[in-house]
Amino acid sequence: MKKKTHWRLKILKWHRRIGVVLSVFLLWMLASGILINHANDLRLDKQQLNNEFWLKWYGLSSTNTQLIGDKSLILNKEGLWLNQQNLGECSSLLGVAKSSQEIVVVCPEHILLLLPTGELIDHVDKSRGLSIVSQKMAVVEQKIIVLANNNQVYQLDTQSLSFSPTSSIITPINWQEIQQPQAQLSYEQWLLDAHSGRLLGAWGKWLVDGLSILLMVLIVSGWYLAKRRHQLKNV
Repeated sequence: MKKKTHWRLKILKWHRRIGVVLSVFLLWMLASGILINHANDLRLDKQQLNNEFWLKWYGLSSTNTQLIGDKSLILNKEGLWLNQQNLGECSSLLGVAKSSQEIVVVCPEHILLLLPTGELIDHVDKSRGLSIVSQKMAVVEQKIIVLANNNQVYQLDTQSLSFSPTSSIITPINWQEIQQPQAQLSYEQWLLDAHSGRLLGAWGKWLVDGLSILLMVLIVSGWYLAKRRHQLKNV
């Protein structure tokens, strides 16, 4: 009888220890499971995780991120984003011109005008009369110029967001570096990887498997302790 009691106390001791360890794991699995189950409703598949730490963790580039006020301007395969606001299609980011009054963002077939704080003032594309397709952009003598696909240089009028040919630029033009869409990381993908353990690499799934096995041990030991308690009450 003493031997059985000793083993029961030992199981109870380890049951409590495992329970404490697994409580955080279980809470995370439940919370992340609920979020994944409602990912479409919460639009987690559309919202991009732009945290620099996690982008580096996934081996993704964060060089296409520019700060406008306290917001991030990001180009990915779904278009141009200002935080979670989609600004429209942009096959490549040709350049950004900032002043104290406004910010101009130039894509090949899309021009945007923003306030320094990031609010969108106006935009123009082919459907609104944009007559050229830009290939490069530069700021020369406080003028925004672009090289169009016809090899003609145009100057942008920021008041009307329209282009006019110019030949007055004689200094060497330092064209801005063209940024291509970066690979994207959605909140849904991050949650799926964190939920399964893939976020931690090859050994992450084994960690989740090990914790799951411990959870099963916890359940079985709980059944055993409950059964023994019931038997002792009936003695």
